[in-house]
Amino acid sequence: MDSAVLWQHIDGQRRDIADLIDFLDQAQLRTPSLCAGWTVRDVA
Repeated sequence: MDSAVLWQHIDGQRRDIADLIDFLDQAQLRTPSLCAGWTVRDVA
C-alpha cells in the first residue's frame, strides 16, 4: 500500500471517529472512560 492510499484510510477513520463523537450527548461525554480519572471527552 503506498502512502497516499494509507493516508486516505487514516483520514476516513478520523472522520468516522469525529462523527461518532459528534453523535454523543453531554452525559455520554462525561462518562468515565477506562483510563483512570479521564472521561470519554478527555480521551476523545
